[in-house]
Amino acid sequence: MQPNEQVGPTAEGNNTEKGAPGSDSKPGETDGPDYLDIASAGGDWITNTAQIFRLEVERSVLSIIKLGLYRLATIPLFILTWLSGALCVAYGAYFVTGEVGVAFITVFLLQLGALCFHLHKVKKLNDKIGFSDTREEIRLMMEQLNISKTEVQGGTSETRH
Repeated sequence: MQPNEQVGPTAEGNNTEKGAPGSDSKPGETDGPDYLDIASAGGDWITNTAQIFRLEVERSVLSIIKLGLYRLATIPLFILTWLSGALCVAYGAYFVTGEVGVAFITVFLLQLGALCFHLHKVKKLNDKIGFSDTREEIRLMMEQLNISKTEVQGGTSETRH
């Protein structure tokens, strides 16, 4: 091997990239972006993004199912917690007064108050999801259309008299 020889890529080999002098491009041909590579990269990006989206949807669906099951498991826990709290209040009323009847009445009033609060909240939520503003807007539009319709009908009938 002579001292001027190189092992590996030569200086000529480094110039074989697209757009580099001495490459295979024809004289007079402009070196622009390679649209095939850009389209291929765009297609790969879309495929990868779609696959990531599909995996996230699968994960979300599984999480929603698990969340639903946890919500269902919360119901008996909430009921038992509420009952034990009501029993503590009843025992406190019995401890203070010494009367079992007062303890029962206290628990009944506690349950009645909670039920009234719950029904009040349900009514407020029903009002919020009732689309009252949209229904009012539609009613006003229908009234306006009826007024316009009667004006048109009334105007034509008046000219006929």
